[in-house]
Amino acid sequence: RDFRTLPEGTRIYFDPDFSGNTVTASYKPQSYSEGIDGGIQEGVMEVAKKYPRLPLTSSEFKAVAIAESSLNPNAKCNVDSCGIPQIRPPAIEDVNTNFGTEFKWEDIRDKEMSPEKQARAGALYYGIVKNDVYNTCRGCDENTKLELTWIAYNLGRTATRDLIINYK
Repeated sequence: RDFRTLPEGTRIYFDPDFSGNTVTASYKPQSYSEGIDGGIQEGVMEVAKKYPRLPLTSSEFKAVAIAESSLNPNAKCNVDSCGIPQIRPPAIEDVNTNFGTEFKWEDIRDKEMSPEKQARAGALYYGIVKNDVYNTCRGCDENTKLELTWIAYNLGRTATRDLIINYK
């Protein structure tokens, strides 16, 4: 079948070299970077609706995602974090609970979740973490809150909250 006859936006996933790394093809596709940016933007907009006073930009989370995985959807860590956001199962549970989503960590691990959805899930979790830090550390200056958000994204919300409370 001629690929150009498919409806615009149709995606086909395949593994050309049987390596386990799937390739996505689509008719009139957006660039990889545009897809990631779109997923991040979608997540950031959802965070803004839920936490309207929380300062969060797409570029802020994109910087975190670059540091975590170089925007590689197949990235894995020596613990159970994976994907573009290097997200772990408890983080996915937090996202699903707070935003009513139905993400599955296994879909990231098994490379079944698109990079756009991975980016969205990561942005949603980052928003949860940042909101938690901002509420726990109300007397802190903006730079401290931002640094604590980065720490919490990696260390975990509970551990970071305990550090903040014990430091006060």
